[in-house]
Amino acid sequence: MFLKTGSVAGAAVVFAFVSKDARFPLFNITVGHLGDSRAVLIRADGRCQALTTDHRPDDSPADRARCRALGVNIGNNRVDGLGLARAIGDK
Repeated sequence: MFLKTGSVAGAAVVFAFVSKDARFPLFNITVGHLGDSRAVLIRADGRCQALTTDHRPDDSPADRARCRALGVNIGNNRVDGLGLARAIGDK
């Protein structure tokens, strides 16, 4: 239905799935993201750790090729003026 509206806008998402195995004292964190979004873990001592990296067209030849095949403009590490190469619902 979304693409039938003619809109070419997309959305961004970050998800984190936290699990624990009773055999181990630590947690397992699985993180994913699409679009202009980031995940950062802030530890109890205040240190920050990036859990994701940006999807930029200059960072990945595959992303650049995919964007070009879709006919979008790429320049200055931006796709049609946006600083990302992937989004949910993008055309």
